[in-house]
Amino acid sequence: MSSQSTKQKGDLLEQIVEKLCAGFDNSKVQRDIKILGKSGTERQIDVLIEATQKSFDIKIVVEAKNYAEKVGIEKVDALKTKLMDVGANLGVIVCPLGFTKGAVDAASLHDIQLFQVFDNKLGNTDQLIPMRYIDPYIDGYSLRIEHSSSGGGTFSLPTDTRKWRFYVKDKILNQEEIVDYAWSNSLFPRTLGEHLVDFGVIKISTEENTQKFFYLEFKISILIKEDYYLKLFPVSFMKNIKSGKGNHNLFIDIYSKKEDMLKNGWRYFETKEEMESVAGPLDTSEDAKQLVMHSA
Repeated sequence: MSSQSTKQKGDLLEQIVEKLCAGFDNSKVQRDIKILGKSGTERQIDVLIEATQKSFDIKIVVEAKNYAEKVGIEKVDALKTKLMDVGANLGVIVCPLGFTKGAVDAASLHDIQLFQVFDNKLGNTDQLIPMRYIDPYIDGYSLRIEHSSSGGGTFSLPTDTRKWRFYVKDKILNQEEIVDYAWSNSLFPRTLGEHLVDFGVIKISTEENTQKFFYLEFKISILIKEDYYLKLFPVSFMKNIKSGKGNHNLFIDIYSKKEDMLKNGWRYFETKEEMESVAGPLDTSEDAKQLVMHSA
């Protein structure tokens, strides 16, 4: 950070704040814009958030102050004047180093919110958040049928289930495809353990003769296992000075193949307990504890 100019540091802070604010619902976020105030003066806005809540339009002005010291009361008073001039509903000041007591008291009086922003690029935190990723997969399955009624003669199916064909809606599926169908249509929980999928009575034939078919009670017993991954991500967050609550922003990379996960910094664990034994001591942030992602 020492090699960056004051303007570069200020631009970086605005970019970080913009990304953090972009996580708000139903909002439009703009950075470094100018608005003509009621006074006829053009006002520079570091970050402007425009949102709609129910039938109300909301305008939030965010000031990003990357100062070498805490923000004082004069900046809070100046923002109050700017808010009145541009017709904003809420004012926010963000500073990595925090605020003086006078600024905090004035902000409370003027209903202005103060945030301290933390980011490793700003050099005021080296915090890393452990992200857990659980990837369930089908380890095995078995097919079950019960004779209900035949539609094409005497009940007879080959012992090789790969030759069976299943009629589901407008599709004719083999055994692998019907398992994939159950997976993609969420017909069973994608959680560790054995799960039973009951299709009820469906039409079944063989690959050799699709004209001869049977209506049978059909079920699949599916065994789900899980792969466990852990990666440390640099944290970027804003903390509300008054409430202490934070707004985190994590940029998370996920890959479909195990080798790509490992290549990109994810650590693999065979059990959830092993993963937790490493992640648990690293859960230092109350707002980001127990962050877990599950494969879709």
